Amino acid sequence: MDTIKIAHGSGGRESAGLIQNIILKYFGNPLLNRLEDAALLGGTPKNIALTCDGFVADPVFFPGGNIGDLAVCGAVNDLAVRGASPKYLSVSFILEDGLPVADFKKILAAMARRCKEAGVIVACGDTKVVQRGKCDKIFIITSAVGHMLPRANIAPQNIEAGDTLIISGALGEHSLAMLNARHNLGLKSNLKTDSAPLNKITAALINTLGPDVKMMRDITRGGLSSVLNELTSRQTGFEIEETLLPVSSAAKAASELLGLDILDMANEGKFVLAVSAGKAKDALKIIKAQPYGKGAAVVGQAVKGGKVNLITKLGVKRVLRAPLGEALPRIC
Repeated sequence: MDTIKIAHGSGGRESAGLIQNIILKYFGNPLLNRLEDAALLGGTPKNIALTCDGFVADPVFFPGGNIGDLAVCGAVNDLAVRGASPKYLSVSFILEDGLPVADFKKILAAMARRCKEAGVIVACGDTKVVQRGKCDKIFIITSAVGHMLPRANIAPQNIEAGDTLIISGALGEHSLAMLNARHNLGLKSNLKTDSAPLNKITAALINTLGPDVKMMRDITRGGLSSVLNELTSRQTGFEIEETLLPVSSAAKAASELLGLDILDMANEGKFVLAVSAGKAKDALKIIKAQPYGKGAAVVGQAVKGGKVNLITKLGVKRVLRAPLGEALPRIC
């Protein structure tokens, strides 16, 4: 590899290669090597969890939200699916000379609303301004800190064959909303970002079901295909059924029209859950009781063997692989 490519930020196989083959050679350690959504800082009084994320969305404003929504929800959700209760954020802004102050205020207002909704506060931050053309309007970097919920035991190695897979709602909506807005495709639908904080749903699951909640991951870059492939091991894989996947009629029509695979497309307010089979009905009831979980559905199960299989509508089983790159970069 001689140069960085846009695909290295995709969340797919190119991203994984960049992390495994280059970044970890410099920073690798037992804590980082786990490659979890958030790091559990052992030895701290309340088992403090830490995460960080960067947001370079294009466009900055899109149907249903803006880059500020993403910056808060993305950081909150990375802690939430790790089993932590988010408490504090740090926020760094990189602003381009010429950014309208009115736009900046809209972004800040969105962030403030999401912070209030998620129950977190901005505890520290930083602001830099660069010359025109050196940044695309605004980039935001957030870090989040929280403490682990007492009953949380979230880890990919906890997954066992027979565990049930649940998705918290309709797939692909954020990617498709961004695509429509960026390229002015004129798709006449109600497609909008699903960006939302998930910590209330995840806390309800963990507080009620405890260790029966085996694993959770938010479905972002690379879509469900990437998430499930990241979670496979030599012993355990997954089998999902196409007919069970929650997909809105608008997203289905848009993805088919554009020739895109909904399984490779990102959300910003959905997660996948592996739960003990005997607790699947309870988990589904808990998720559906929350405002951002109304469309939750059981989609498959964990199985023996390190592959992800999709059972198609025709009953044919095929191996589902992580996308190589990203059909739509800079979605978050």
